[in-house]
Amino acid sequence: MRVSEKIMKSLDQGNKVVGIFLDLRKAFDTVSHQILLNRLDNIGIRGLTNRLIKSYLSNRIQSTKIADQESEKISVEFGVPQGTVLSPLLFLVYVNDLLKLLGEDIIFCFADDTAIIINGDSWEKVKEKAEAALQKIKNWLDKSLLSLNLEKTHFLTFSICARTLPDFQELKMHKTHCNFRACNCSKSIKRKSSLRYLGVIFDENVNWKEHVKYVTNKIRKVIYKFYELRNILSFKTLKIIYYALVESILDYGIVVWGNCGSTTLSKLFIAQKWVLKIIMFKKRRYSTELVFKESNVLNLEQLYVKSVIRFMLKFNYFRESLTHGLNTRNVQLGNVELQNPRLTHCRNHIYCVGSKIFNDLPASIKLQKYCNVKSDIKKWIVNTNYKIVYLV
Repeated sequence: MRVSEKIMKSLDQGNKVVGIFLDLRKAFDTVSHQILLNRLDNIGIRGLTNRLIKSYLSNRIQSTKIADQESEKISVEFGVPQGTVLSPLLFLVYVNDLLKLLGEDIIFCFADDTAIIINGDSWEKVKEKAEAALQKIKNWLDKSLLSLNLEKTHFLTFSICARTLPDFQELKMHKTHCNFRACNCSKSIKRKSSLRYLGVIFDENVNWKEHVKYVTNKIRKVIYKFYELRNILSFKTLKIIYYALVESILDYGIVVWGNCGSTTLSKLFIAQKWVLKIIMFKKRRYSTELVFKESNVLNLEQLYVKSVIRFMLKFNYFRESLTHGLNTRNVQLGNVELQNPRLTHCRNHIYCVGSKIFNDLPASIKLQKYCNVKSDIKKWIVNTNYKIVYLV
């Protein structure tokens, strides 16, 4: 969410944007125990607690066993034990300093998946800044005994119009303490037209066509299952399976890509309503409106609105970032400042259309905590037949 918002706002300001998506090689397995303990000490985890974690990491051995044959046991000096609750937290502490290299509004981390968003007023400056950022990260990774998987590390250049995309196809990354002006040690990161980050496919034109196509294909692959199941299961049970196999896929990341345009979403919407018609034994030409009404299932647009509201209330998104400090009537009503981006393309993003949706909410939902109004959100969307009205 934060990555897509950074990209869209940068484009709306007229900047050129490059996104570098890093993949660490065997990240959890290469954590240095001593460096980890030192970083725990730096953030205040000292004394008995630090020694307890040291004991947790120390004196571990590993071997490989196939049938009755077992390899020699060796001591494990690196890595955090995977499959435990504590290990991801220890890894986050280990890589936390990475965010300080470039700033939290430039580098975004989720475990070992890292994205860097660089912007500037020309492609030449953006490329220069991107390579400088890569060098800083390379130096930090070397000191932390971590390394990049260059086969899975790529970058995208973002532009609303394909004609304005740059010509360069790679970014250079030099070894630590290298003389940039005269060397041949550099490795390159290749440019892609689209790639997946945290389960969502980003594309260079930010139109989400590749991701919508991917989701549509996933929905189509489960359609045949409903043909078989509808003859042996009740409608109530089929709805539970629909929520598990279809709506869960539609709902993932929909706050980012779910408002990309009716033309792009048309095939996905057809796949969604076709599944419902199958489990309801309806013909293809049966009214789409009645299908959703009779099944009490949200259509694609309603599901997007529900997810946006849920996201805004759960993370207090607009109240923190958009409401001004003046005690006006709008503030008393819980309203937030409407966003009106320069580019029409950017108006599809949640930071713009979400502010309008939020202000349209009744106070009984808008001023409450998310956990108290979860069931009320769907009722409000259905009862009002809410439609997204775009800002002018």
